[in-house]
Amino acid sequence: VWWKIGKSEKKQIQEMLEDMNCAYLADRRLGALSGGELQRVLLALATNPVPDLLILDEPVSGVDMAGLDLFYHRVTELRDKYHMAILLVSHDLSLIRRYADKVVLLDKTVIAQGDAGEVYATDAFRSVFGYLEKEEGQV
Repeated sequence: VWWKIGKSEKKQIQEMLEDMNCAYLADRRLGALSGGELQRVLLALATNPVPDLLILDEPVSGVDMAGLDLFYHRVTELRDKYHMAILLVSHDLSLIRRYADKVVLLDKTVIAQGDAGEVYATDAFRSVFGYLEKEEGQV
């Protein structure tokens, strides 16, 4: 990875990885990383330079629970620190409830939108997912 990379670029990459709590991965091959480690490295790369809009399509498929929380927590920090708009596609309803500001339920068109509680309480949500979400963290 470091082949033909100058000192300033290497320092910048190291700082990006530190921001994602994965600087210890700098000397490992990408193929040797776990799913969660790889996603954090890719997120670090996607945020340099800091975009106005970050689009993530199922970014944590195949990541363990500890990695999920770490990833979503970091995405939330990016949103708050840089006032970044983030469009994240996910089917993980409990993590959406915990981390999303706004939720859009789509099925070829917008069916419902609002905060997670509002969307999860709609008849459309029950129709699509076949059940009613109860309180936070319970399905």
